[in-house]
Amino acid sequence: MNASEARDLVLRIEEVEARAWQQVHERALAVDAEALGLRMKELAGGLIMTADRVESLFHNRVLGLGLREPLSVATLDAVLEHYRGGPPGFAINLCPLAARDGLERDLAARGFATFFHHLKWVRDAAPAAPVSSTLRIERIEPARALAWGALSARILESPAGSGAWIARTVGSPGWSHYFAWDDVTPVAVGAMYVHDDVAWLGFGATLESHRRRGAQGALFAARINEAIAQGVRWLTTETAPDWPDVPGESVRNAKRAGFHPAYERPSWIWPAG
Repeated sequence: MNASEARDLVLRIEEVEARAWQQVHERALAVDAEALGLRMKELAGGLIMTADRVESLFHNRVLGLGLREPLSVATLDAVLEHYRGGPPGFAINLCPLAARDGLERDLAARGFATFFHHLKWVRDAAPAAPVSSTLRIERIEPARALAWGALSARILESPAGSGAWIARTVGSPGWSHYFAWDDVTPVAVGAMYVHDDVAWLGFGATLESHRRRGAQGALFAARINEAIAQGVRWLTTETAPDWPDVPGESVRNAKRAGFHPAYERPSWIWPAG
């Protein structure tokens, strides 16, 4: 893969993630928006996600800035204005392709600091390796959407109402959602969104009682094989960074599923400290 092809792939795996989250927000009902303070805005090629009533950098963050046009100080100021009076903190997830001279200085001058990096992963459409697990994987139908959302929110310790909101995409075009079952009990979740020939794998979470039983490995395999059946060429996901002081199970799961590190994406968090 030459430099131009590598750059195009990075843009596409950033785009599919942003499109997935845009759909999550677009499918929110008025009751979701009221309960969680949901707001979404497109700005300078990026996606601003806001949940004013949720103290979470996962739900209050910006994706995709600096990829379609240079990240200007005017855009940074517009982001700050958007969040003014909203949640107590937010993050800008910056792909390395967004770098420009003076950007870190401009961020620091506005009260941002970086403390955490997401590790973005990519793999081709090679079949998933066999996974040993006693858990059963099932792609769910819309009738199980609320149960899927409730389990996801429970595992991630998300606020009341967020599970129903996140589950609104179940059954939507491009989406696939999964349970891992222990006999008749769902114990883990995962989801996939496909755009063109790129798949984003997200929302992977397992009950603490059932970790280290192959749930996420089996969920990865099911989603990879479904993506291949849909004609996908590339698959992407993100994990916590591969740092010595960070629990590494998500990193190991991604590696075992055939993903390779693509790049680290720093989160610039406001306010610093």
